[in-house]
Amino acid sequence: MFAGIALLLAAIGIYGLIAYSVAQRTHEIGVRMALGAAQADVVRMVIRQGASLAAIEFMLGLVGALVLTRLLKTMLFGIGRNRRHYISRYADASVHADTEQHRLE
Repeated sequence: MFAGIALLLAAIGIYGLIAYSVAQRTHEIGVRMALGAAQADVVRMVIRQGASLAAIEFMLGLVGALVLTRLLKTMLFGIGRNRRHYISRYADASVHADTEQHRLE
């Protein structure tokens, strides 16, 4: 659910950025079209600009996520060290709880 909301917000942000960029370049686009640029070329130019911005934002987000993940791992005790130990401890506790419940019935 949270990832879907984050993805939706990111898509809305990219749309807003491209819409603002196109609104700022309306005069330039009009001149290009008047001088004979094909509509497909203008659309390709706008999409290329949007894709390059999205790629830069993606890379910055990925680097930020990796840095923050490492930072948070140093703040949390026992995360990422021995996962099997915690999984086996949980499994033992759940089996023990099931056995106790069946014994009481």
